[in-house]
Amino acid sequence: MKIKFKYLVFFLFLHIFSFAAQDSLICRFTGKFKEEGGLGFKFLNGNFKIDLSEIQLNQKLYVKYILSFKNEFIHKNYNDSLWNISLLKNANLDQIKSNEITIKFYYQFTNESKENTVLLKLNHIGASEIYLDGKLIKNYGFPSYNKSNEICEIPGNEPLVIKRTDTLIHVLCFRYSNFHKFNSTVLNNGISIDFYNVPSFQKINQTLTLISYFLLAIGIFFIALSTVYYNLYVSYKILKYNLYYFIFLLSLGLTILTPFLYRVVNNSFLLLIIEKLNSFLIPFCSISLTLMVYLIFQLKKNWYYYLLLVISTLFLITEILNLTGFSILFYSIIVIYCYIGITVIAIKALLKKLKGSKYLGVGILSFTVFIILAIISSIYFDNLIYFCVLFSLSILSIPLFMSSFLSNQFAIINNSLFKELENNKILADEKQNILQNQNKLLEEQVIIRTKQIEEQKLELFVKNKEITESITYSKHIQQALLPNEGEIENELKNCFVLYKPKDIVSGDFYWFKKINDNEFLLAAADCTGHGVPGALTSLIAIESLNTAFEKYKSPELILSETNKLMKQKLKQNISNSAKDGMDIALIKIKFNEQGANVLYSGANRPVWFIKNNETTICEIKATKTAIGGFTSDDQVFDIHELSFNKNDCIFMFSDGYADQFGQEKNKKMTTKKFKEILVLNKNLSIQNLNDYLDSFFKNFKGNLEQLDDVLVIGLKF
Repeated sequence: MKIKFKYLVFFLFLHIFSFAAQDSLICRFTGKFKEEGGLGFKFLNGNFKIDLSEIQLNQKLYVKYILSFKNEFIHKNYNDSLWNISLLKNANLDQIKSNEITIKFYYQFTNESKENTVLLKLNHIGASEIYLDGKLIKNYGFPSYNKSNEICEIPGNEPLVIKRTDTLIHVLCFRYSNFHKFNSTVLNNGISIDFYNVPSFQKINQTLTLISYFLLAIGIFFIALSTVYYNLYVSYKILKYNLYYFIFLLSLGLTILTPFLYRVVNNSFLLLIIEKLNSFLIPFCSISLTLMVYLIFQLKKNWYYYLLLVISTLFLITEILNLTGFSILFYSIIVIYCYIGITVIAIKALLKKLKGSKYLGVGILSFTVFIILAIISSIYFDNLIYFCVLFSLSILSIPLFMSSFLSNQFAIINNSLFKELENNKILADEKQNILQNQNKLLEEQVIIRTKQIEEQKLELFVKNKEITESITYSKHIQQALLPNEGEIENELKNCFVLYKPKDIVSGDFYWFKKINDNEFLLAAADCTGHGVPGALTSLIAIESLNTAFEKYKSPELILSETNKLMKQKLKQNISNSAKDGMDIALIKIKFNEQGANVLYSGANRPVWFIKNNETTICEIKATKTAIGGFTSDDQVFDIHELSFNKNDCIFMFSDGYADQFGQEKNKKMTTKKFKEILVLNKNLSIQNLNDYLDSFFKNFKGNLEQLDDVLVIGLKF
């Protein structure tokens, strides 16, 4: 009998064993139909024959079939002379591919027959009915020419019993349909009908049951072994060949399990899924084993490697598109290609004496020898045990030898890691001793260093105290040059000065001079920098203002003279001299009965004023230049004349108040916010306004550092 290559070579034992046990199999439809000679068949075991014609046919089996079915086809007296008549040889009814088919044959228990009972075994994917002399005796599902009415069912393992009742000619008629095809490569191609006597069926059934459980045990063993190598890959991913070996063992184990599943699964849909999955397993075995060999021997990717990928891709495409013929072709090519490729690689590795080459070589050699012996035993010998043993050895050869090699490699790696751990432990102990010695040395150094730091800290404390005392004394000098607040309060009843140095001394200062009982000069100045540098500049600025006042009484002239004096005192005519200077707002106040007339002149500092009956601040901008620094000696400053009534307010200030950052949102206050504060509180008394500005500044600043000196002067007429 003809056996498909992939089932012979790759472990589908049930198909092979069925054909190998021909002494028990009475008849399987084989051969091709012949026009002449009548209709009849002979059982193959030679124990008895059924003769349905005038001429006895000892070597032929005839059957009539039509690729359709009708109710009248099943009757004994129906004229089927126009049906197809064939003698099937070296094939079976699986080759008849049709959605619906009626098969009819005639039998007769002759007087010479020794059998009183014949067992009929039907195998198919689809639906069928069996009629004896026009009477339904068995059905598997419900066959129909309409897909919506068809109910598929897989025949079980129990055979249909046909008993000898007489020596008359009887008609067995099979109706079969399969509209619910899944395009499986084998299972849905048709039906097979087997005839057995009782002893032969029992023998075959027991044999197939034992083989199924034997395959189950081997399949479970390989699947369990695959989990070991999967865990090895997960634990140590650098050895990627463990992943490919896991795929190889898993695919091999599932392939070996499929015959057992074919025997126990009775659901058509599940069986077709198993068959579809099975069509991928052997290629996966072959491809994964080849890739594993590439990694083990660290081979470069060459034409063989890339051609294998191309063939594998074509196989996947043909399987997905259900191109059965091409799929089987590429299936066979992959298997043969991988077998030849691995064999060649093993031979080259043996010649180069690569590590693992002996294991692979012996495994492939064992597989080849045992598979050839198994095929020979199935063809020439009648002993099923020989075949089982040889085929089992061929299956186990490559996995066992490769597992031995990988286990050996794993043991070598483990020993290497163990030695490395021991060396690391020794190094760790040595490092621990070094660290302990270093810790002692560090502790001694820390004690010495701590003592040095304490001494330096004390020295710094003393120096800081001396510097602080010096600066504090400088504050007295600066305050001595500032106007007396009591004098300002006596002369300008409604005036406040909010003065908050950033450090002990300040670069901001206020300046006041009385011209006569009715005229006064008042200024808010901001020198470059703050702290000691700013304070030193402020001393020069105050002295220059005092000198200019002796010469001039008008604000713009005082500023021009002050500019010359400061540049002289700071020697700013020399190219490499300091460019420090001063921003200032200076007003001359002349009181009258309505309020006051004010002359204003400024260097980079404006004045703001609020009229009593208005709610907005007016700003008079200063001349855009500073006193000293880069300003020319003959700089002229603008003069502005203003008139104020009672309860009007005027303000002069440095930039420290508006430039302060607040703790809540860490944002600058800005001049806009400063203006809003003054407008909202313009009706407060001068003293209350001073207190409010001071309190608001403290709350706004919070725990943040004060950024600059703060000076605000307010006057209400």
